Amino acid sequence: MKKRSILAGLVLACLLALTACGGNGGQQNDSQSGAPDAPAANAPANSGASDGENQSQTPAGGETAVEGGIFTMAIEESINSLAWYNNNSTDQGEQVFQSLYDPMWKTNNDGSQAYYLAESCDVSEDGTVYTVHLRQDALWHDGEQITADDLMFTMDWFADPECGSRMAAARFKVDGEFCLYEKVDEFTVQYTISRPSNLFGEKLGYTRILPEHIFQGVPAADVLTCEENNLGVGTGAFQLEEFVVGEKMVLKRNENYYGEKAHIDTLEIRCIANTGTQEVAFRSGELSVYTISNAETLAAFRGDSAYNLNSYADGRITFMQINPNSEAMSTMEARQAVIYALNLDEILQGTYGSEELSRKANSIQSTESMFHNPNTKNYEQDVEKAKSLVESTGLADKTLHIIFNSSRVGMQEMAVMVQSQLQAVGIKAEVDSMDTSGYFSAYFYATDSYDLAFMGNGMRGDPGNYAGLFNNTKSGANMYTTEEVNNLWDELDREMDPAKRQELIDQVDAALMDCWSCVPIADTNCVFASQPNIRGLEDTDRMTDLTKIYFVEQ
Repeated sequence: MKKRSILAGLVLACLLALTACGGNGGQQNDSQSGAPDAPAANAPANSGASDGENQSQTPAGGETAVEGGIFTMAIEESINSLAWYNNNSTDQGEQVFQSLYDPMWKTNNDGSQAYYLAESCDVSEDGTVYTVHLRQDALWHDGEQITADDLMFTMDWFADPECGSRMAAARFKVDGEFCLYEKVDEFTVQYTISRPSNLFGEKLGYTRILPEHIFQGVPAADVLTCEENNLGVGTGAFQLEEFVVGEKMVLKRNENYYGEKAHIDTLEIRCIANTGTQEVAFRSGELSVYTISNAETLAAFRGDSAYNLNSYADGRITFMQINPNSEAMSTMEARQAVIYALNLDEILQGTYGSEELSRKANSIQSTESMFHNPNTKNYEQDVEKAKSLVESTGLADKTLHIIFNSSRVGMQEMAVMVQSQLQAVGIKAEVDSMDTSGYFSAYFYATDSYDLAFMGNGMRGDPGNYAGLFNNTKSGANMYTTEEVNNLWDELDREMDPAKRQELIDQVDAALMDCWSCVPIADTNCVFASQPNIRGLEDTDRMTDLTKIYFVEQ
């Protein structure tokens, strides 16, 4: 069977896509400094976890690098489990998981692969057979070797009808059919799918592996909730030292890591819901970094030379979803009434107050995506149309239920501003703050429990990665889409020509707007302050690769 490298095909496709999109659509920006052409997006083939010891650090200005030290960060989310396929995890929880558990590989924004647990992956000429070769020098945190048996055990869990992670299991399905998989040798597993799929390889690479010797004997339905999860036995550059449920985690450097070892000795992650409390802790020196969420705070830190400011475009789109399964929002006219009432510029200004923190989104494609089209048009406010539709639909006699995730900074401000703008056209609304678990349960599974919801998701990679959020056939999300939208997503997965894929993505964006159920609002940057003795932040991958961080003498 002829085989081709997974890297070669994807790199060629993405280079062609860049040509088709033009310079604006192809620009990538993963750098903490906000400069284009960041290392992560332009890394050489097979970049990622490197072999050998730490690379030497050469700080600028005659500074002296210091190995070791404790790096402390805070997240708003309460970490209650170390189960890495937990549907109730936000990208903050993902920070924890990526420090503990390595994937097989990651796909960079330019389509190249950064290999981790996998040494390589070959794809058959017809795009239906993937052969994954695992590294032979990778160890679990408890010293056991990682083998194909671990990967087969993991796949058996995904394939089990009792698997408690529907979204994770779905990544291995093509047209609803679970892939075939078999062990070739001690470090090789082969996957077969029914047809070529753009996304199968990317999602396969992101697979994290269960240690068979830890979870063997645990029923499939209990894997996500069993106590074995909180042992935290993973493969990453950091390993678990202490875990206090809902409060903090302490990770130490993995001295047996197969790749480049971290420079810091200890990574401490604290769960602090209130951003004001986080700022106090940062200014007192208890935290190494602090994420800035509004213009007032940004101005205060900009005028304070005691700290460093860092920023990068995080590729995240925040959007408001209108739930057509609710009685109040079941008609197109009712959804139009809500959307015509909204002034997106005012919402952005009231939430962030600065373009340094966020720009108005024009579609679900982030400006960081090579598939972003700057010419796509977002909705425009029309107060008179909104008032007319409120009267004709009877919305004046109803009270809308708005939900948001309390762990996501800015969501409350956004919800309150929408509430105010709706009130101005005669629509009453109540705002409901929910914790992460409750929010996701409502958003994905309680089909009539809300009218409006705010959601944020990374939208910088291939759009097919987040098709499930905007396709009512792919997940339990309550997004209203038409058969046209659903068919376009399927075409996008089947289509291999980059130029044609761009055309399809533009059609998806236009068709979604015609549904009047999703309002793209914010295309955000991550801006954060750091203590003056910390370096290497500009080299991290969206604050998920913390191996590059180090301290300098002051």
